[in-house]
Amino acid sequence: MIKTHFFEHDEKKYEVRIWSDGNKVYIRIFLDGKPAGEKYTIDADADAEAECDARQIRLITDKGDYLFSVDLIEEMIETAKEELIIRRRTAMSNGNPPPLLIEVKSRG
Repeated sequence: MIKTHFFEHDEKKYEVRIWSDGNKVYIRIFLDGKPAGEKYTIDADADAEAECDARQIRLITDKGDYLFSVDLIEEMIETAKEELIIRRRTAMSNGNPPPLLIEVKSRG
């Protein structure tokens, strides 16, 4: 696990988990230990196109060294949070329970 942090929405405490398998970074929001939103994926190859002066983290694995833009990861975290909130509000305004698990999204 690279990083975990929490945020609150509608009196619920959500956990944002960020992890990597070496050449990809994954971001997903959880509620009570269960997936509560889409899983976002950032590929190292796609991230190579990020701005050269962006803040970066280096992951060194037995498969090689990979650079990821911290700015891109932070942007994807904010997107994940915003989309979760929008989906919850939309479902609740239609009289439906908020969705827990949603299809997988990938960037890269």
